[in-house]
Amino acid sequence: MKLHIFVPIFFDTESFLTLQEKILALYPEANVHVFDDSAGLDPAVKELKSVKVQVMPENLGHQRAIVQGLRDFLRSQKEECLIITMDGDGQDRPEDIPALLQAFEQGDRPLVLARRTSRPETPIFKFCYFFYKILFRLLTGTLIRSGNFALYDSKRAHEILFHPYFNSCYASSLVSLASPIRFVPCARGARYMGESKMSFSRLALHGLRMLSPFRWRIFFRFCGLGMLGALLLLWFLLQPVKVLAIGESTTFLGGEGAWPRLLEKKLRAECGSRMHVSTFAVPGSDTYDMAARIPAALSIYKPSLVIAMLGINDYENTTREIDVETLSFFERGFRSEKELSEAVFEHVLDKDPWRDRRYAFLFSRHYRDHQLFEEGVRRNQQILDKRPGHPWALAELGAHLRYSNDGGRAEALHRQAVAAEPRNLAFRLELLSDLMSRDAEFEAALREARAALGDDRPLDFFAAGRLQGKGDWAGHLREMRKITGEGCRTRKCLLMLKLSLEKNGLRQEAGAVALPEQEPMLPVTVRNFERVIREVKQSASLFLMQYPLRRAAELAQFGGVEGVISNEENFRNAGPFEELFTDRFAGDFGHFTPKSSELVAENAAKALLPWLRKRFLCGISL
Repeated sequence: MKLHIFVPIFFDTESFLTLQEKILALYPEANVHVFDDSAGLDPAVKELKSVKVQVMPENLGHQRAIVQGLRDFLRSQKEECLIITMDGDGQDRPEDIPALLQAFEQGDRPLVLARRTSRPETPIFKFCYFFYKILFRLLTGTLIRSGNFALYDSKRAHEILFHPYFNSCYASSLVSLASPIRFVPCARGARYMGESKMSFSRLALHGLRMLSPFRWRIFFRFCGLGMLGALLLLWFLLQPVKVLAIGESTTFLGGEGAWPRLLEKKLRAECGSRMHVSTFAVPGSDTYDMAARIPAALSIYKPSLVIAMLGINDYENTTREIDVETLSFFERGFRSEKELSEAVFEHVLDKDPWRDRRYAFLFSRHYRDHQLFEEGVRRNQQILDKRPGHPWALAELGAHLRYSNDGGRAEALHRQAVAAEPRNLAFRLELLSDLMSRDAEFEAALREARAALGDDRPLDFFAAGRLQGKGDWAGHLREMRKITGEGCRTRKCLLMLKLSLEKNGLRQEAGAVALPEQEPMLPVTVRNFERVIREVKQSASLFLMQYPLRRAAELAQFGGVEGVISNEENFRNAGPFEELFTDRFAGDFGHFTPKSSELVAENAAKALLPWLRKRFLCGISL
């Protein structure tokens, strides 16, 4: 078959003459065709010899000129022939034509394309072309590796060149059609002379035209990506957003009226049913207990957001440090509170690791707080069966029996615990709780406890609280005068004294009680807060919430949190103390009433919703 070589030129005749010379040196019988893309404005084209010149009606660009010229050629060409298209500036090298012909002869009339292995271009061009190839691959699924340098027979040309895709672009249309293609590695040559007349704007237009043959593929890809994006968005909007409230009795108590339950309702009203607020709190626990157990809480609930209201149960004598064994135990992956409870029980039964208040707050209090009294009795009895006389098992078994209305056995067990450890404040308080309704026995046990304990202030507070509960404000005032007279000048002590004076009608004396500023956070509290923050940050975001009427500024010292929720201003003028709190266990506030739970929940929701809208598209309805 005859070989026809087609070359588009645009005011680049000198380069073409060099190209023609090299082509004819290799293939003297070849028919060389020139597509004059200057629309006849280049006078040098008229001087060309031994070539067939076809003048384009206007400046079409090299690729469209090739298509226009080949279509005209095919309409008049009757016999079969081989067709080669190549650029005329020397970047498509005649020395590579034999390799293209060899590849053609080895296949079943394949479309043979030169694959560029290198480009002698400027660094800026290479940089832009690199990202263009990435974009091309992403949009079309095809790697652009070829240009105008191609070889095929006239029969194949009739099959493909009249396709509408070729109206926009030649090179990418060749690879867009379902034709067998064979690529031949060819280095891109250097220009013979002169510089490219392709401006940046025309180069950008050329890049867009290269995408044109793939327009339907790009359209369906965008549709597919859009559907995938919509499905991912739908999946994201249907995923539960888990919020975990951690704390002590102010977070735990209240049942369905507790502030975490009310917060969930408020968040669901704004964000839909995917909002879930769980509670991980133990009444009476301090920051040590939460710092020890927070890894287990995160493993069980897998929250996206944690709200922490902690520290009110920390005291000056709280100096415990979290031991390595306790840390390693709670850092195990737990899937549920039941699994955690079982693991803690087995740990206590096998190793007896916590012969202090940790026995209660890391193990036994779980059953009491969740009103699983029979289970608590059974578990503590199992510990005693294996370790008779275990003082903390005696005390906790007694507490569960008291809540199960078996006061006689509870008192007996607590007396055994006190006999085993006479200076244990927790055991003394449990025994006093058993005797609350029996004045004489309570007073005797209180005197005995005061004689055994050097620091009797917690006993004084307990006695004062009992009198307050009975409505004996005269007795309560005696206890508070004793406590403050013996050196307790903290804000809590003086607030309790002020309340007692007011209840006894001594308003002038009450008004004279000067209240100190809120005490700074204890060092042990700071350390435990920092540990909680470090643990939570590994898998969730964290908001710190301050107690009612306390300064939120002291929580601002901690970094790594999303924000601090203040309950100072919203409580300051919210109403009389008795409408907001059921007691004064903290001095300036106490456990929440339904009204104060609503205030805390409303304030927390106000702080969380902007963050939730940003992170979880809260407020988008399906």
